[in-house]
Amino acid sequence: MNEITEKTLGDVAEVIAGQSPEGKYYNSDGEGLPFYQGKTDFGSIFLNSPTYWTTHVTKVAEQGDTLMSVRAPVGSVNIATQKICIGRGLAAIRAKDINQSFLFFFLKSIEKLIKGNGAVFDAINISQIEKIKVPVLPPDVQAKVADRLEKIIQAQKYNDDLIERADKLFHALLYKELSKVTKDSKIVELDDILDPRYGYTASAQKAGSYRIVRITDINSDGELIKEDKKYIELNKEEANPYLLKKGDLLLARTGATFGKVLHYQDTEPAVFASFLIRLNPDTKIIDPLFIWLFTRSEFYWHQARRLMVGGGQPQFNGNQLKKIKIPLPSIKIQKQIISNVLPALQYKHSLIAEESKLGELFYSVLSQSFVGRFAESKEEVKINKFALQQAIAAILQQFERGEMVIAKVLYIAQEIYQVPLGFRFAAHNFGPYDTEIKRSLMAGMSTYNQFFTRKDTGAYALGANAAKLFKYQSKTLGSMKAVLKDLLPYIKNADSSAIECVATVCKIMQDNKTDDLEVVKQKMIEWKKDRFSTAQVKGAYDFVLSKGWDKKLTI
Repeated sequence: MNEITEKTLGDVAEVIAGQSPEGKYYNSDGEGLPFYQGKTDFGSIFLNSPTYWTTHVTKVAEQGDTLMSVRAPVGSVNIATQKICIGRGLAAIRAKDINQSFLFFFLKSIEKLIKGNGAVFDAINISQIEKIKVPVLPPDVQAKVADRLEKIIQAQKYNDDLIERADKLFHALLYKELSKVTKDSKIVELDDILDPRYGYTASAQKAGSYRIVRITDINSDGELIKEDKKYIELNKEEANPYLLKKGDLLLARTGATFGKVLHYQDTEPAVFASFLIRLNPDTKIIDPLFIWLFTRSEFYWHQARRLMVGGGQPQFNGNQLKKIKIPLPSIKIQKQIISNVLPALQYKHSLIAEESKLGELFYSVLSQSFVGRFAESKEEVKINKFALQQAIAAILQQFERGEMVIAKVLYIAQEIYQVPLGFRFAAHNFGPYDTEIKRSLMAGMSTYNQFFTRKDTGAYALGANAAKLFKYQSKTLGSMKAVLKDLLPYIKNADSSAIECVATVCKIMQDNKTDDLEVVKQKMIEWKKDRFSTAQVKGAYDFVLSKGWDKKLTI
């Protein structure tokens, strides 16, 4: 087993206290060295672009240094992306006898545990930082831990880039379509095509018979926020005038989301609050979705900003709303515009869902990496990305599923059927997983490769150039075909939850080296509380034993 020892942070790294220059040396023109005062400009991992520079340098952090916030909120960490000057709200931590990335990820894992002086921990000093206990492992193990987490970050950055591109594509398509119909179609005021109605005035509660949708429930993209729901108690007669139905359009008339329009798609019984306006368009002449897309455009926002009333708190009342001008092409053309533009937005949404999964994966692997689970490594198998893509293609040739099901099949193929894929499967919220799967899928979807494509449902399918993957009869491809021949009768028509349950039971047996049903049940509760019923776990357990997989997993 790898020996884990502890040293203080001061033993393995240099801690540099920040010092702020005098204000007269600050500028926003890019003169001097970028200056960071505190965590205001922290990103999720790396510093955001600078907003201030200084011509008088006090204390310096080098590129790659870990930066820690030493004033409330204390303990947050980021990575310096270039040489910078640091103010008194930051400390720079420069590794000496430890892997710099490993050290950063360890400090990231204990952000919430780092405490400073005072009851509300409004500061932490250099002496306290230097006394933080740090696990020290052999250099090769440190590198492996850092590499796992860096791969997830790389996948996150790639996914973020795809989100940005999808957003730009959506707005470019929208501008193109609206520019054309603005020239070729009749222009009308919203007053001619809709009948606005104000929402219900009431105090929101934690429970009630109807959800009440408020202006704070609309995000910056004009979409419904699922968290922090509030409710009110109404009888059916009281609720009826304000009851929301799928497809309704709600406009925020004040506050931070002023002017945003929500295209309501939920099915939960709900009413809308008084700071929202239901638009009630005439659906015989205009599609609500066309209006919603229009409100995502600069054609709309240019008018909305001009028509708003009020000083510090912008207002957008019904009378102002009615003056907004909108092109009115035929319903047929409206629907064509929707079909041309909406796929880009749907693709963006699918990427945002992946962003959430990657975030969960990062923190799952992060926490598992620093709770003493530095297990003795198996012999490394060099990863061949093309071979991995062949394995994925073999799965998609038989059935089209989402990334998580693909991951479970690959896990079973490698850990039970011994297909040499080279993955390092870790336990996390949605079962055994390795970020290399995400990277292989993303690379396979690139414009250059086009091995895979992703459907609106989230399922992956073979792409235009998938034949290239089957052209070369590798050992991996042959092995995967043999595995799938054995597995398909059991998994082809199984739902995703059942496949996840089987893979999770396998991972529990493998990690705990046991086939004891009671242990499996308890570990399932600890890992995925309320995810599966006792009957589901028992059924998956019985299946694993019937296939003899337990003997391969517990050796």
